[in-house]
Amino acid sequence: MSHNNPQWVPAPSSAPDDAPFRRSLRRPAAALEQWSIHAQLHDEMGDEYALTLMVLRHGTAGDSAASDGYGVLYVLTELGTGRRLMRSWVQPQLWRRVRSAVENDRALDARVRDAFLATSTGEVPMHPHRLLRHPVTTAEDRLHLAVDSLMELQDLDTSYRLAIRDDIEVALALEPIKPAVRCPTLYCGASEGRGEAAEQNSMYLPRLNTTGTLRLPGAASVRVSGLASFEHKWGSSWHRSTRSTRALDFTALRVALHLDDGYDVLGMPSACCGPATDGQLGADSRAVIVAPDGTVSTHPCTWRTETSTISLVSLRDYPTCGELSIAEADLTLTIRTVTDRQEIMVPSPGWVAWTGPARAQGTLGEHAVTGVGHLEALPSNTLTDFAHHMRRISVLVRTEAALVYPGTEDDAPGALARLTGIGEDGGPALDAGSQQRLRTVLEAPVRHLLDNAGHTWRSYALVAAMCMLNCDPEPHRTLCAVPEILHTASLIIDDIEDAAPLRRGRPAAHRRFGLPLTLNAANAAYFTFDPLLQRLPDLPDHTRLRLYQLCLSALRAGHAGQALDIAGHHDALADAVGTGDCEPLLQRVRTVHRLKSGMPLRRLVEAAAVLTGADERLVRAVGEYFEAVGTSYQISDDIADLRGVAPADRSATAPAKVPAEDLINGKITLPVAHALARLSPSDRDTLASALRTGTSPAIAQELAGRIVASGAVTACLGESRNLVERSWQPLDDLLPPTLHKALCRALGWYASQHESERAAAT
Repeated sequence: MSHNNPQWVPAPSSAPDDAPFRRSLRRPAAALEQWSIHAQLHDEMGDEYALTLMVLRHGTAGDSAASDGYGVLYVLTELGTGRRLMRSWVQPQLWRRVRSAVENDRALDARVRDAFLATSTGEVPMHPHRLLRHPVTTAEDRLHLAVDSLMELQDLDTSYRLAIRDDIEVALALEPIKPAVRCPTLYCGASEGRGEAAEQNSMYLPRLNTTGTLRLPGAASVRVSGLASFEHKWGSSWHRSTRSTRALDFTALRVALHLDDGYDVLGMPSACCGPATDGQLGADSRAVIVAPDGTVSTHPCTWRTETSTISLVSLRDYPTCGELSIAEADLTLTIRTVTDRQEIMVPSPGWVAWTGPARAQGTLGEHAVTGVGHLEALPSNTLTDFAHHMRRISVLVRTEAALVYPGTEDDAPGALARLTGIGEDGGPALDAGSQQRLRTVLEAPVRHLLDNAGHTWRSYALVAAMCMLNCDPEPHRTLCAVPEILHTASLIIDDIEDAAPLRRGRPAAHRRFGLPLTLNAANAAYFTFDPLLQRLPDLPDHTRLRLYQLCLSALRAGHAGQALDIAGHHDALADAVGTGDCEPLLQRVRTVHRLKSGMPLRRLVEAAAVLTGADERLVRAVGEYFEAVGTSYQISDDIADLRGVAPADRSATAPAKVPAEDLINGKITLPVAHALARLSPSDRDTLASALRTGTSPAIAQELAGRIVASGAVTACLGESRNLVERSWQPLDDLLPPTLHKALCRALGWYASQHESERAAAT
């Protein structure tokens, strides 16, 4: 069965033998099985908890010599405090299947795929997953899953028993109140030329009375009770052994609710989408309603997201409030998550999900209803294009940058107070007229470029580095705007000093607002790291001082590099042409790149590392790697200039910069310096003459062709890659394998290779 859009096939109204169905026996023929329990609990003091348990089995895919691979995950949330504990274990057999699927996944960005495989060696899963060494024991005649003393889930005929003994201890009895429900079968993810659809079947127990005990870390055991739902899913593997570059991705939402009038609702909105664009290509959504007497009905449903949150860890957008509507049942519910920190990581690169407690209120017919339950979201998780993935952070960067550059009337007085420093201490604020003028002359030139964001990879690098160092970046969200604002300021001034007409396909800021106003606004932007750092919570004075020192060091290095760049290298050019020895000239250009691009990124990432509590050895290793990444990216920019940077949306044909603009302006870049050592004496003289005086666009493009033909670009790419590779090894030795370690590795390859790949594609 093959469908371009997800489609649900109705389940049979009854099972010929309901006992095996109710017991949720293992389905050995299925490639994938998952058992899930979601419980909403409260203790005798009224404190509330939400518990999720997932047990995953991946089959042998026809390999009789192999054994099934299991994974176990639980999440416990204290609703009153929002504190959450997540633990995940993965057997070597399951991790081998993950690695095999990644290795054969042509839809995954090649850099991410290679970095994942290089980082995740052997059978040890990536953090936060732990290696599950113990076997999982099972039973033939009933559901009984046990992992040593860690976890046990058992069918006792009239109830289920769940035990977890880890950082928490859980002992629960779960008694079904209603019969099991066969949910519609879902087919998704296939179309012409894209292989077979993924099939998913489901057995659902909508309401179980739950009683038992719970012990939190460092606390005494308490008695708890509440409601739970239980689901057993089985079907095709989502870890495809092969997947083409045209493969669709699957997104789904699952809302399980216990309403106070005895009804239970399972809403299942789903869609297929293009992973590179996040664009929805088709949807088919169903909901199952189970009445108090156990009567089951299935209906179409709609979901409308009202509020959402973007995770800094994964850059995925998750719903935090939405409306579930089931028109045939006259049921409309507004559903809100209890916390906005419900993301979990599952064993696959980039694979994340959103799972946690939710509350509902709405109407069923003419009656008001409320309820509790669970919301689970699976976003589009295929990193088809790593550059696109990194650009997702631009939304968060603009949000945090709005603290000083709001772009709208919202919080304009507060933002101007932070931007100017006037009124922050409770003193008199600026008058309304001055505020309006400052928005025009101080804010607008910077917003002109901020609103036309580039790759925003520097902000991504900072956040990815924090994740690589096992630190949650969410409390430090404001920091992600600092690299982009400082980079924006430097670009504006760069364009002024180069008299550049375009930036990112638009008129440069000084062309739009005039040189004096633009120069002043860009200079003011250099100081905005101060009000942004002030918003970081609860930092010791010595840590805050270190952050300021590192940000100021980034600015000093950048200005030193700009000074050398403006001064030029024409004296070294003359020596290179006269002697044929280009090494002194190459060293000068490398120093400029290091100061302008490498050192600023290094210092800002070191600031992020300091926030994580990393020791000095690790801070230094992280800094050295990202210095190489920043320098390497500048080399790629030099190569890009030879023909103009491709448009950001990759759909237009006009360049975002004038091709060979550096040659037109007589600027000596790394490809030029390498070419001087490779060109014939006559071509070398022609190039040197053009560099001394500047040249026309036509001649510049002709010279750019000669530079490429000389092998200079190949030399630059080799130098760039070697720089990144040498700096990675010391950092690699200090850190365990994690997804973000792989992503930081991929970022280095992106910085050193992205321009050559773009050239090959055009």
